[in-house]
Amino acid sequence: MPITYYLETGCQDPSYNLAFEEYVHTHRREGNYLILWQNKNAVIIGRNQNAEAEIHRDFVDTHGISVIRRNTGGGAVYHDMGNLNFTVIADAQGESLDFGRFCALVVKALQKVGVKAE
Repeated sequence: MPITYYLETGCQDPSYNLAFEEYVHTHRREGNYLILWQNKNAVIIGRNQNAEAEIHRDFVDTHGISVIRRNTGGGAVYHDMGNLNFTVIADAQGESLDFGRFCALVVKALQKVGVKAE
């Protein structure tokens, strides 16, 4: 079983956090990586989404909400300091995605820092 490296960005800036995630993804050499991070108020949109179709422009401008595009697909999601985001970067060649395996990594990391997680 490959080693899993645990990283935290220590930053709440969504642009930085997504850039950090991309950097780890493109520069890792071996093993799996688990990254835990939080963002200040932001709408994160997928690579192929039309930002203007996903947000209410006047609302996000009035409330200082960042709109950031991630490098992966998927839908638009709202982030704030009330949620914890995680990224798992792992080799999955020839495997079906096992989200239970990924969630187990998150639970283990949270338990190690004293959070009662299951």
